[in-house]
Amino acid sequence: MASSQQQSSLKAMFFIGTAWFGMSAFFAFNTASVPMFFNARIEQKWIVGLILGTMGGLGIIMSPILGMASDRIRHRLGRRRPLMILGLPFIVAVLVAMQYMPSVALMALVWPLAYFFHLVIERPWGALMPDIFPPDKRATANGVCQVMGGAGNLLYFVVGGYVWARNEEITFYLVAAVYAAGILAVVFGIKEKPTHLDPPRTQKRMKVLEYIAGLREHREVLRYAFACFFWSTGLNGILPWLTSFGTQGMGMSVELSFMILALSVGVVILLSLPVGMLADRVGHKRVARAGLVIFVVVNVLVVFVESVPLLFILMGIVAVGFCIIMVVPYALLMNLIPEDRMAELIGVASISVYLSILVGPTLAGFLIDAFGSYRPIFVFAAVCHGLGFLFLQGVTEKKATPILAG
Repeated sequence: MASSQQQSSLKAMFFIGTAWFGMSAFFAFNTASVPMFFNARIEQKWIVGLILGTMGGLGIIMSPILGMASDRIRHRLGRRRPLMILGLPFIVAVLVAMQYMPSVALMALVWPLAYFFHLVIERPWGALMPDIFPPDKRATANGVCQVMGGAGNLLYFVVGGYVWARNEEITFYLVAAVYAAGILAVVFGIKEKPTHLDPPRTQKRMKVLEYIAGLREHREVLRYAFACFFWSTGLNGILPWLTSFGTQGMGMSVELSFMILALSVGVVILLSLPVGMLADRVGHKRVARAGLVIFVVVNVLVVFVESVPLLFILMGIVAVGFCIIMVVPYALLMNLIPEDRMAELIGVASISVYLSILVGPTLAGFLIDAFGSYRPIFVFAAVCHGLGFLFLQGVTEKKATPILAG
């Protein structure tokens, strides 16, 4: 009992959040510096985009497979940490070795391995939270994670950018070190329930079509996945083009346009925990719908904005919606899934996110080319978030019984 209470404490939230801190620093590095690294070596930008887009493709394929594998692990360390331990040395090796590859072609082939081994780590990590925290604490726990993830993003955007401009080589080492430190905090700080004595799951082999048909018994998860696809497509349709909209659409300096992203990160850091606590108290679905409404309204208003100060005010408001969508829906999803298929079905649902990484920027790019302006992408995002709201209406919020480590 004491062990269960300890795992449900702020200390456990901190350890899990520390892993997200490290992973978020890696995401910021991948967003800000990796494109520059390949742009300096590859003239064709579509090839650079293809390299960066492999994370979405790998996620679509590997997320449910890795989730299923994690749910079936029988080990003294539990179901989640073994895969995290397995993937960590490989992603660190890729980060350190990338810059020393003898050819650009080899760099382009090796870098997607960083995404692959990140997925090996991130999939079981994502299921660790519902293993430990009861349903009424999950949004709060995710709020703590988002606070620390925001800090990881901010750390890289400020410190990492400064280091990158002066020494690219050491930046790879620093990102690898921060990533490893975050994952090791979970490995040593969180104690899962041992599963090595649990009976193995006996399940007959199913063909792919049979497996897909079997997912119909989890209709709420599938409804959530459809909703998540639309709001994630809206987000991914805007985020890659936001700084370009600032510089080319609003006449801002590059530094000032980057402050839009910094503003969003700052709001996430400030509001993630209170938003999570509010959602645990009044309902995850209710708060998530409020976040989507904010997105729809503000995106429509941005289309007509000509003033930079007004743009920042609107971006500050929409950052609240961004914070809500980062924190609350994941807690809603965890409560829809039976504990014995947690990582597997989180992986299935996350296919919608990875698919949006492929679809959102591409469709938004077509709109920019067709209209010769960045403003139509905000209409596109508003439509996507509106569809996400409608599909979320069909999801029935419910409680699930967690596995408490003991």
